[in-house]
Amino acid sequence: MVPLNLQTVVEYMNNDPIGKGIFNPTHQLMAEALGDNTLNLVFRVWSVEDPGRSVVLKQALPYVQRIGKGWPLTPERLNIEAAAIQLHHICCPERMPELYRHDPQAFVMIVQDLSPRQVVRLALNQGQHFNLLGKQMGKYLGQTLGKTSDFGQPTVEKRKKRAQFANPYLSRLSEDLILINPFKASGWGNKQEVNDRKEMKDLRSDPQVLERMARLRYHFRNNAQALLHGDLHIGSIMADQTSAKVIDLEFATYGPMGYDVGMLMGSLLINWESQENPDYHLQMIDDLWDVFTKEIRSLWRKLDKHNWPQPFLESILAEVWEDATGFAAAEIVRRVAGMTSVSDLENVENQALRREMDCDLICMARGLLKNPGSGPERIRELIPTSPKS
Repeated sequence: MVPLNLQTVVEYMNNDPIGKGIFNPTHQLMAEALGDNTLNLVFRVWSVEDPGRSVVLKQALPYVQRIGKGWPLTPERLNIEAAAIQLHHICCPERMPELYRHDPQAFVMIVQDLSPRQVVRLALNQGQHFNLLGKQMGKYLGQTLGKTSDFGQPTVEKRKKRAQFANPYLSRLSEDLILINPFKASGWGNKQEVNDRKEMKDLRSDPQVLERMARLRYHFRNNAQALLHGDLHIGSIMADQTSAKVIDLEFATYGPMGYDVGMLMGSLLINWESQENPDYHLQMIDDLWDVFTKEIRSLWRKLDKHNWPQPFLESILAEVWEDATGFAAAEIVRRVAGMTSVSDLENVENQALRREMDCDLICMARGLLKNPGSGPERIRELIPTSPKS
């Protein structure tokens, strides 16, 4: 396969039958590169004569784009992503972009351009608020996870989809970079300057933490509850004041429902810490969990009560919360100590303050791993009482 560039992506659109349908064939097309190029090539293509008409084109390469051919990675992940977008769009259409074209031979897909919506991480870093975001993401998670689980589809259909979305290579990448390496001082790609800190040594030597992480890895590998987004953080959501949509589903696979819930919670907590602890982020987590559980209970009410009694549902939701806190903690630890950091923390220029934020986050992660509690109030119990210097 040949990687696209700013010139050849325009040629691709001009020759593609779907592209011809989107753009006036007499119009001149322009392109720009988008994203951080971690895994893929992403371009925005628009008409010069009609700038409001635009699409986003994504191409998966057979290696990790940021690192190069030294880290091979199957491009079939884009085919899984396209299928996941289609299925999640059926489950919760208002939270997904339109998929216009999937070209499995070129490992290319063409999707709706979501601008002028902003990447939520970047907007939050600038102090913006999205008051509906927690509720909208709670509904997205409740609808997509619920409808692809035993609460929303027959067992035969679910087992077929589990095979379709096995996604072994990217699932292994998630295990390595999120659930394994950050919890070992010798983990590949870990930040050396963080390894020697006391709070990291305490975390990595705590037998309760290590046992909990082993259980979470086991759940991730074996508890195929629902079709996960697989990489849901505030950098994979684009929003304005009325509408949020989810992008980047290439890590989609069947797994424990608490994984997506927890990854998003952990991402929000990192941003909360970087923004010096506003109540707004905690309210988003409250809203997310409240709406998510309401959506799952709504799906449950349509089931046969003899096979699915109420106490069983409540025990499942308790397990989802327990998993979610563990995966939230894992997301926090990997962003502080692991290979992949985030701009929320990297933008903090005061090194003493950054060091304090890192410490607070690791201590919160350790607290969630040792005692998950029963709901979002547990997070507030772990908030440091002393103000930052």
